[in-house]
Amino acid sequence: MDKLKNLYLEINEPINFNYFGNGYSIPTRKVYAKAFGTWQNACKIANVPFKASLNRTGEENINYQGCLMRITKYNNSNNIEIEFQDQYKTHIKSTYGEFKRGQIKNPYFPSVYGVWG
Repeated sequence: MDKLKNLYLEINEPINFNYFGNGYSIPTRKVYAKAFGTWQNACKIANVPFKASLNRTGEENINYQGCLMRITKYNNSNNIEIEFQDQYKTHIKSTYGEFKRGQIKNPYFPSVYGVWG
């Protein structure tokens, strides 16, 4: 990420920063896309692997049922595989947006008076 930061500092445009709460901030991907055409072009220019910059494997979230889920395979934002962190370890294919919103249903979570479903 330092290579991309240094690359961005070379251009003379106003910077739109994301704040991560730890005092360190970097320009958003939209800012790189505006300056270099696309986020992928910025990664090419900085000699940073494009796929590695978007790897979200291992990211965890809780769904609307209160179940912990983890990304086990990340191909792109429309093709991820998650695993529920319960005794059944169910694998589900979904999208990253549904994962972030917690909209993926655990098929082994009791939903009505102990009935599975």
